[in-house]
Amino acid sequence: MLHELIALILDCNMEYTIYCIDMFEQKLLYRVFSSDSVRRLKLERIVSQAEELQRLVVPVCTESPALMQFCMQWYNLFYGPKTELGPESIPVYFNQLPGGTSIKILNHAADLVLGNFRKYDYGPLNYKYYGSPKSPIYDLKKVHVPVYLVYSAQDWATTEAVSLQLDARNLWRHLPEESRYGMRKINMDTFNHIDFVFGRRARKIVYDPLVEVLNKAIE
Repeated sequence: MLHELIALILDCNMEYTIYCIDMFEQKLLYRVFSSDSVRRLKLERIVSQAEELQRLVVPVCTESPALMQFCMQWYNLFYGPKTELGPESIPVYFNQLPGGTSIKILNHAADLVLGNFRKYDYGPLNYKYYGSPKSPIYDLKKVHVPVYLVYSAQDWATTEAVSLQLDARNLWRHLPEESRYGMRKINMDTFNHIDFVFGRRARKIVYDPLVEVLNKAIE
């Protein structure tokens, strides 16, 4: 699986890496991290140490504007095809991130994005942790607070593809009816997963309207 991803990137023009990936392939990187082969790579230490990751990433990704763009394209294999993250923010971004994490977290996150909305899959150890051969699905019927969902059409971590059962609408359908307070779609070509935090217009597009919703809810 990993060699497929590398071959895909190498075959693409640097500037247009993301556009070489069609809707079927957009989850390729998530499939890489959800695979058992990644668990066996013994990468826990390097992935869990933010300083070690930065020593690898910062010298490359802050060397020139072209390399900054190239590194963002790699990140966007997780986030979505285009971002609002401006060039003035990219050096700051790469000097502070990536933060440390673990293979277990990446593996579980990839599993969730691929439509398996369940607890961590321990494989043959599931019986030990859960008493069943498969990890249990999260029971959304236990959610008894009002939920307001905001999602982006270009966020590859929450794709809209209803047929793949990976989207915010699928989450909405499984919530108890009394918990469905509202849902809003951001229908922009340049607003992906990372833009909810780092986007130039995140406040205007996401958070100011969300504050209005909260204010109305408590009136």
